[in-house]
Amino acid sequence: MKKTLLICLMGLLCLPISTLNAQSKVVESPPGTDLVYQPGIPGQEGESSSARRDGTEAYFTLRTEIYSSSAISSLLHWELRELELDTRYDYSFLQQDTLQSSPGTFFSGTQGKQVSESRIPMGESIGRFHLWDGQHVLLENIWIQAGDSLAVLWDQTTSKLMLSGPDADKIRLQVHLQELDMTAKANLNPAMILSDVKRILDSPEKQEEYNRISEQYRTGWTRKMLWLDSEEERINRASQLLKLSGTEGSLLSELKRYRNEIDTDLYAWLHAYWTGKLRKEAMEFIGIARPQSRDWAELLLRYGMQSEDISVANDWKVAPSEWTESVYLENKLLEKVSPVSFFYLSATLPESLRDQVDALYLIREYRNHTQSDSLFSAVLDRMHTPWVEDYLQNIYDSNIAGREILNYPLLDSDGSEVFPHSWKGKLVFLDFWLSGCGSCLKFAKNNFLPLIQSYAAHPEILFVTISGDSDAERWRKSLESGLYTADSSLDLFSGGISHPLLKQYQIQAFPTQLLLDKEGKILRTGDFPSTLDGWSQLIDSYLASPKSVSTSHPITP
Repeated sequence: MKKTLLICLMGLLCLPISTLNAQSKVVESPPGTDLVYQPGIPGQEGESSSARRDGTEAYFTLRTEIYSSSAISSLLHWELRELELDTRYDYSFLQQDTLQSSPGTFFSGTQGKQVSESRIPMGESIGRFHLWDGQHVLLENIWIQAGDSLAVLWDQTTSKLMLSGPDADKIRLQVHLQELDMTAKANLNPAMILSDVKRILDSPEKQEEYNRISEQYRTGWTRKMLWLDSEEERINRASQLLKLSGTEGSLLSELKRYRNEIDTDLYAWLHAYWTGKLRKEAMEFIGIARPQSRDWAELLLRYGMQSEDISVANDWKVAPSEWTESVYLENKLLEKVSPVSFFYLSATLPESLRDQVDALYLIREYRNHTQSDSLFSAVLDRMHTPWVEDYLQNIYDSNIAGREILNYPLLDSDGSEVFPHSWKGKLVFLDFWLSGCGSCLKFAKNNFLPLIQSYAAHPEILFVTISGDSDAERWRKSLESGLYTADSSLDLFSGGISHPLLKQYQIQAFPTQLLLDKEGKILRTGDFPSTLDGWSQLIDSYLASPKSVSTSHPITP
């Protein structure tokens, strides 16, 4: 079985760095042999394995048995992610493959099943594992350790999944915690943030229906919509979410019950992962609530993570990305509602965690800074975590002004490929948009379409629109509407945010703009004007300048 080892750098694409022969085989054990007690299981002590990034060697061993009533069973696919920095932009070290099964045999007790065994090389001590059968997810967001072995028995006829093997218990625990999390969310009443509940309950009939539902409400049995039209109600909701993410929450209490039954390192990792995941959700809610008063700062400080919880990162090369993101979001919120800066807050963190949090800030926020090149340099200068530094350096190098744009093809309305290098010779205004996006419509109406009309006769500028839609038919209907584009613009289809060009420049929010010079090199990626006059002045300055980069305007990589 051939397996491609991929590394996702710069959020641009998965670059193949090596091709390995995955050691896959069909295991034919003596009848009645239980995998738990079978000696010499690959991936455990005594087995040779692939080189890890720290110089040692280890594997994760996965055995599968698939039962299907059809003559041909579908194939299982797996994915392993390590060194995750930002899951939004897919910054991670990725391996993925399809399991190649062989028919089971009478003597191995697997007749009528498809059997496989794969040894998956691991470069780190822990990684995030996914396993699926077509559209059917079997295991998701499961943390495995180097040296683990797991047997998966999958009955496609009944959709039943069974786990066995030396390390099945730690996987079952994680599945159990996921079920608890889903149950807790199902029991949490949905909430809507609005300025005045009367805008919703605007008739006696609606008010009467809501009163009836409220009277019949029973915790854990029925649900009701909560209207959060006051700051006090929003703070109470945030407090509830933060409590669930702490020791008062049922999920972490349940995890604590197993503290002495699983590996110490795995327990610490799972505790950080679930704490981060739950706190991240709480921080996202607080961000939506648009906090302004110091009451929010007091709330965040009251439910802040304890120093002993954070100190575990002192011994880690990498922390769970959910934990990192929760700290990033919390520091951003504290910066907003208190006089303390983001980087002052992150400076108090353990070194490796600080580097990940600072890197996440740069990845998410650099477009909003007028001097982001200086910011990048300052953070890189104090960076002490090599793998994080490599990610940031690649992002910086690929987005800095003067770099040539990636020459990956896009499709025009006829389905023909259009390459960015074909735009050379003109100043290029790139507008990334999405069908149904209200902000895209607003930008097109107030800025983009008037600019196209204003520069229609100018021979040195080209307006290019790139849709982030994944549905080509929807894109074509949007083009026909004339609300996003004009007859004189070059309108292209990307197929979605997974396109290398959108990944390269972290295009996940719409609308987003880029400016290219006549040589196809980046002029600007952010810090653009908000008015039509501002855009006109910016474009005129580049058209009037004989150089690729105008020194009269700050360049934002």
